[in-house]
Amino acid sequence: LQPGCRILAFEPAAHNYASLCDNILLNNAANILPFSVALGGGELAFDELHLSTMESGSSIHNIGGKSPWAISEPVFRQPCITVSIDEMVSRHGFPAPTLLKIDVDGLELDILRASAGVMAGIESILVELDAHDTEEVSAATDVLERAGFALSETSTRSKMINAKLPRNYIWEKRPS
Repeated sequence: LQPGCRILAFEPAAHNYASLCDNILLNNAANILPFSVALGGGELAFDELHLSTMESGSSIHNIGGKSPWAISEPVFRQPCITVSIDEMVSRHGFPAPTLLKIDVDGLELDILRASAGVMAGIESILVELDAHDTEEVSAATDVLERAGFALSETSTRSKMINAKLPRNYIWEKRPS
């Protein structure tokens, strides 16, 4: 981690949030501020997090319904709070991010579209998308290019997850 950086970490799944806090404590990472909140595409709201498993460190959960990445029905529905990054900054006084990583197994586009207010201050964005979903990749590229970003790197991961091909796409702010 860069010295002096401040990290806001969002983890809505209770079992993963507990692990996140344990790791912050074990690593004496006082610069990481964890939130048991889901990033979303709108104002502060209450919703349901559909959990694919209760195993610590698990993923493929989704807000409001079964994850598009899941092959089976959720094992548990956990009430949760959702909020957009723009609302966190504009209405609740949090610092605007300069770097952004989004890996939420299905709501990436909603989060990007609801982040227009903070895009000007962001230098780099990493988003995990399904490489087989060309419509989703194209839509994310469109949102980010209109915000002044250029795709700089795509991971070459080849491991499939439930017929999806997760890849990390990195966009960098274009010089003015």
